Amino acid sequence: MNSVGHARHYLSGLLGTQRRKNLEVIGQDVKGSDYQGLERFISSSLWDHHSLMDQVACDANALLGDEKLAGLYIDERSFLKKGHASVGVQRQWSGRAGKVENCQVGVYACLGRDTRVCLTDFCLYLPEAWTQDSARLDKAKVPEQCRVHKTRNTSRPGR
Repeated sequence: MNSVGHARHYLSGLLGTQRRKNLEVIGQDVKGSDYQGLERFISSSLWDHHSLMDQVACDANALLGDEKLAGLYIDERSFLKKGHASVGVQRQWSGRAGKVENCQVGVYACLGRDTRVCLTDFCLYLPEAWTQDSARLDKAKVPEQCRVHKTRNTSRPGR
């Protein structure tokens, strides 16, 4: 199967009804997908998500953009985690839980008008403890240009 097929299966799994959204569950839940192919696609594929999000933002602006009626929405979301291997996970404030929990935090930008909204950019928050642990960063394959701690309200890493 090619990268496009794996991307479709992965996105179908993320949009699916299963509560857990890991590769194992997606591989079992999405008909025709296979775990090994999905894992290779996620961990080894060379593609530039910045270019993809730039294109999505341009397309969203063409469909939703309007100087008076459209709005840019910035939102921080946390994802509760049990382990410690996911990039950026640590005990930190989780708005979702309303307390300090083991989680990842992402910052998202969306363009919206009326009842329609489109994700136009995102950034996974990398806590300072992560940026000081090069072995952990290497194991998680965090790109060199993203290994800088920034507060959640500063510019995105890697841009």
